[in-house]
Amino acid sequence: MDDLVNPSTGPDGTYSPWLGKCHLLCRTADVTADCAQDVANVDAETVAECETVIAVWASDRREFDERLSDYLNGQGWRLIWSDQVAPAIDWMAGGVVNRTAIDLARAVHTSRLVAHGPVIPLKEGLVPSSDDAFLRVERRDGIVPLDSQFGTWPRKTVPDDLYSFLFGMAENEVGDNNNDVADDKYLGTYAILDAAKIVNTTELLAVSGLEYRCLFKGDAYDDLKGVAPYIVALKEDNAFTRNLFTSAGAPWHLWPKEAGIYIRSAATLDDLWAHFRKFTKISDEQGKWYFLRFWDGMFFEYLAAHPAGPFPARFFSNMSSILHFSATGRMIRIAPGEGEQPSPPDFMQFFRDFVAEQKRERFVDRAVSFLGARYGDDQGDGQKVQPDREMVSEYYATARSMKMTSELSAIKTIEAQYLIARAGSRLEEIDTAEIENFENLSDAHRADALLELASRLTGD
Repeated sequence: MDDLVNPSTGPDGTYSPWLGKCHLLCRTADVTADCAQDVANVDAETVAECETVIAVWASDRREFDERLSDYLNGQGWRLIWSDQVAPAIDWMAGGVVNRTAIDLARAVHTSRLVAHGPVIPLKEGLVPSSDDAFLRVERRDGIVPLDSQFGTWPRKTVPDDLYSFLFGMAENEVGDNNNDVADDKYLGTYAILDAAKIVNTTELLAVSGLEYRCLFKGDAYDDLKGVAPYIVALKEDNAFTRNLFTSAGAPWHLWPKEAGIYIRSAATLDDLWAHFRKFTKISDEQGKWYFLRFWDGMFFEYLAAHPAGPFPARFFSNMSSILHFSATGRMIRIAPGEGEQPSPPDFMQFFRDFVAEQKRERFVDRAVSFLGARYGDDQGDGQKVQPDREMVSEYYATARSMKMTSELSAIKTIEAQYLIARAGSRLEEIDTAEIENFENLSDAHRADALLELASRLTGD
């Protein structure tokens, strides 16, 4: 991403690539060749709902929308909705990273205002046969939390953009998924909150006027109640509920904490408490038990990335939808499909691999930012040139192969390799015999010694 953004200044501000995920109505003849076998027998003028990533050379969201509209009209396509719209750098920083998006961002400029990626059909009969998703996933960006609402009356409980998802009675949330949610019952709104992210959780809940229960009990509750998950029945026009969706600088404003997940369900709090308690610990196929932090954003990212599973068996019973909101304003809403949830293979193995990969990718991103800030040349606009991410990823793999187990030892080993490469050499060419007893040192001391040696070689 070192040359992802090459901004220029125009009359309305600084121009750069903006990216957005768009759902469109397109002619089936325009869909990507990857799905040709699914549309070969469809009339070329048939219209299908599709999705694609689109890059636009723009200075703000308004200009993104205007130029996108002009482009789609020229293609004969119609926009249904767009989300994840942001400058390319912010888009990537938010975790939406793929090679197609990077290539698109690099493709737009003053002479080419818009570029789109592969157009993927979504409607039944046009979806590739490998798509057997059980979950329906909806993403929205740009959610703005409540402010202090000083002088405002009546005060809002949640942002307008979230009301229908949290307290509305939309038809597509009631009785459409055969998950024990009856269409003649009121859909309640619940949160599962992480006490580790909220100061004085139990005290706040005790005076909230809301019904709540800890998902741990017995010795686990006694030992871990300060960092345990709590299920809470949320109500409108309640101060605690309002604080969950407020960000105005006060310590009790909880939006920046990303404190938990939200559930729409016709079940009672006691029923949901009994249901979710089954998933606080889960075993793998070898019978080894693990704590499962399903109220954490990482689990939600797993669900969104694996709509076909595997999932913990029966996890989605008794719920209509489940939501997560990030501090950056991104909403992910997940609704289970119709029928029985597919039987899972070893969910824990899939989930552990996913978490490990996500942690790896985030660590590499932090390493890229660290090296860019410390060693990158100034581009002249206050931004530093970032090192090549694939190169840093290779450095990370080398560090792990050297059994640099801690994050600190890994980042120092990455930095040492980066400095050695700047000197025109490679780590394999460095004689570690200069470091006394190198193989028998701890990973922290080996990393320190490598970094010191690299610094001497390069003069940094």
